[in-house]
Amino acid sequence: MTGAEDVLKILTYTMTPQKVVVVVVVVVVVVVVVVVVVVVAVVVVVVVVVVVVVVVVVVVLVVVVIVAVAVAAAAVVVVVVGVVVVVVVVVVVVAVVVVVIVAVAAAAAVEERAVCLYTPTTIERDYFDKGKFREL
Repeated sequence: MTGAEDVLKILTYTMTPQKVVVVVVVVVVVVVVVVVVVVVAVVVVVVVVVVVVVVVVVVVLVVVVIVAVAVAAAAVVVVVVGVVVVVVVVVVVVAVVVVVIVAVAAAAAVEERAVCLYTPTTIERDYFDKGKFREL
């Protein structure tokens, strides 16, 4: 005989109504405890999963915010650098234009001054006006 058969024979021959009630109560209590343990385990697993999901979502949101702030900062830096480059280019172009204008004006003034320094005599003007200047 196996152990289970022995237990079954003992229970069959020695069972009284009081023992049946005790066995039923014990079985019900064991089933209730098992169900409660399973439900608690499921609730704990669900709570852990929810907490993990919330933590992951929060971490992802924090990373997204950090990346967004970094991208915004990079965009600001790019805009500032672009503005500085444009300002520098404009200043250089204006400086070159001013230097060219001043150089041309100075050259014209020097040439005009040089022309003005020479005053032809009356005889030279008469020859020039009559077209005889080439003959000199």
